Amino acid sequence: MPRASLSLARLVLTLLAVSLLPACASSGPSGPDLDARLLGVWADEGGARVTISPGDGGYAVGVVDSDGEVFDVVSVTWDGATLVWVYDVPSTGYRVRHETTAITQGRLDVRWENEFDSGTDTLTRVE
Repeated sequence: MPRASLSLARLVLTLLAVSLLPACASSGPSGPDLDARLLGVWADEGGARVTISPGDGGYAVGVVDSDGEVFDVVSVTWDGATLVWVYDVPSTGYRVRHETTAITQGRLDVRWENEFDSGTDTLTRVE
């Protein structure tokens, strides 16, 4: 795919994720209790994008797969040190849980699990 098309596709995915955030689940503390290092757009090793922003009473998380599939975030929790988000994957029916294990300015290490598998991933800040 030409470079311009890839950039346009990424822009569209980012805008889609941001526009969906108001409908995403959120819970937990707000205001100064949020960790600003979490806020932004992140890409996992497979190219999926995770958008984390302030939400009603906590964080809002949106997830768009590398192929453009939008995942339905069903819960987001923050205990002051660990962010956990759970989403459903419409194409497979899986429910996936992600939990941060390390938070830095440009990188999130996460542990994930679904009904059949588990593992770790690194999310890198892209915006």
